[in-house]
Amino acid sequence: MEGCELTGQTAVAAWLDALCTRYADDVRWTAPRRGLVLVGRERVTAYLAEELAAMADPRLSVLRCCDGQGRSFYEFTLRFRLAGGIEGLSVPLGSEVELERLRVLTHDPAGRVAEECCIETWTRLAAGHNRA
Repeated sequence: MEGCELTGQTAVAAWLDALCTRYADDVRWTAPRRGLVLVGRERVTAYLAEELAAMADPRLSVLRCCDGQGRSFYEFTLRFRLAGGIEGLSVPLGSEVELERLRVLTHDPAGRVAEECCIETWTRLAAGHNRA
């Protein structure tokens, strides 16, 4: 999936849904830089859907994926125009934003994602920044 580029709510949502199917029922999801801790597949998937809903015209680029038995890593960037509030993000609505997220996934013995730690960098892009 490295080098994958997806554009639009539908494509990015389908990609996200596929990732979330790997969560254990009691998954623990954290975004330490924003102080967020979520527990449970339903809560995590609902939160990620809310986050995506706040992103207009999303463009996702998968930078790298490294799957392992006990731990996996996924790194991607997501550029969008902020159309709604995102918890822990203080950027004015309408801003062009780039999220770089490194997902560190710890797997349970059955191979499901038991823990996800998201190391994030959120950048407000200059007005008129070329999204291409």
